[in-house]
Amino acid sequence: MVEWLYKGVLPDRPTNIIVEHLFTRFGSAWAFTNCWMAEDDGQVIGGMHAALGSAFSAGPTDLMVPEDRAALVEPFGRLRTPEAMHIISICVDSRCRGQGVGKTLMLEVESLAARAGTNLTSLNVRCDNPRAIDLYTRLGYAEAISVDVSIPTVYTGRIVHMTKQI
Repeated sequence: MVEWLYKGVLPDRPTNIIVEHLFTRFGSAWAFTNCWMAEDDGQVIGGMHAALGSAFSAGPTDLMVPEDRAALVEPFGRLRTPEAMHIISICVDSRCRGQGVGKTLMLEVESLAARAGTNLTSLNVRCDNPRAIDLYTRLGYAEAISVDVSIPTVYTGRIVHMTKQI
């Protein structure tokens, strides 16, 4: 979805290059300093991006995101728990799924939360991802709120905000 936000905002500039600026916004939730990787024999097999929910308001407004696109992602703003360590994204290489990589990354966020002084973690998940919902539920996450979103060509459906007391 991040690439969709920035696609075409600078003519003749690849979207992935534009997105890189997002991760260099130090002090914001999006900074690459909030990213962690899982490796096996020097190969990246998973990754996670997490930050305190309160960090989402930190940093300058991104004027590169067109107003019409920013309005479409507004519902995600309601899917935040400011005092929680929020998992922005988590992914596992498809060849490594079912081997505990996702669980390991999820447990790491609990350590990050404790070090940040909070006992709450949160995440958002699409309703059409039952495998992820099952993992999060087995790890103790529960639905806090859900909203319907409609972002043409990206996703139309329900997003669930889940939290866990640690």
